[in-house]
Amino acid sequence: MKIVNNILVVAMLSLGALFCGCGDSSTPDPIPTPNPEPEVPKIEVTYENLDAIWMLKGIDNALIDGDNSYFYIDIDGETKEYVIYENLNSSFSHKKSGTFLIGDDDVITGSYVNMPQVEWADSYLIKFLTKNAMTWTGIDSKQVQQFVLVDEIPQEIVDGSRSVTN
Repeated sequence: MKIVNNILVVAMLSLGALFCGCGDSSTPDPIPTPNPEPEVPKIEVTYENLDAIWMLKGIDNALIDGDNSYFYIDIDGETKEYVIYENLNSSFSHKKSGTFLIGDDDVITGSYVNMPQVEWADSYLIKFLTKNAMTWTGIDSKQVQQFVLVDEIPQEIVDGSRSVTN
């Protein structure tokens, strides 16, 4: 009989605790904190990971006007060659090609084939590389260039037939 009384007391206490926990609370549930955006994983700076077509999106946080100005670089990581199509300082399209090397500490340097013995004006530290974007910072100039991955260079640019609009 004592055991049955103990079981009943425990059962009543359990029911009491259950009902006390179900009451209306004057304190609302806290608003859940939204999960922060997942960090985009950086990838290693290698010839293979640079092997793509990249469009210059901005220089020193100023966006490039894609209607009038453009800069594309098609990087071949296997041959260590590149082709640039750009009109940043001109109303005419320019095609430049050459070779490049990735040195210590993710620094990229290059030279132009169509201008013998002419090296790039600066070497660049590749500070940020993902599958879709990269950032180059000039070693001497400190100029920051943001690139985005693109599928192709527009055919009218490759053909040299794209005219500048005003």
